[in-house]
Amino acid sequence: MNELFLNKKMLDDMQKKKDMSDDIYVINVGGQTGDITTSKIKYANAQEKEVRYISVKLLKGIIADYALKCRKDISLCKI
Repeated sequence: MNELFLNKKMLDDMQKKKDMSDDIYVINVGGQTGDITTSKIKYANAQEKEVRYISVKLLKGIIADYALKCRKDISLCKI
């Protein structure tokens, strides 16, 4: 298969996931939002989906808490 076909398929699959979702999460890395992310936020708003924002600092804290729980009880961390 050619690369163009695979890229289109990947984008189509991502669009389906966005359409099926109830909300989206925007992970803010550097305090700025790029054009692509902005367009996804606008699309979610137009579809009346909830847009939630999370910072990298908060995300690191969530991951650290999860890792600590896994060390205490590995059965909690089956994915």
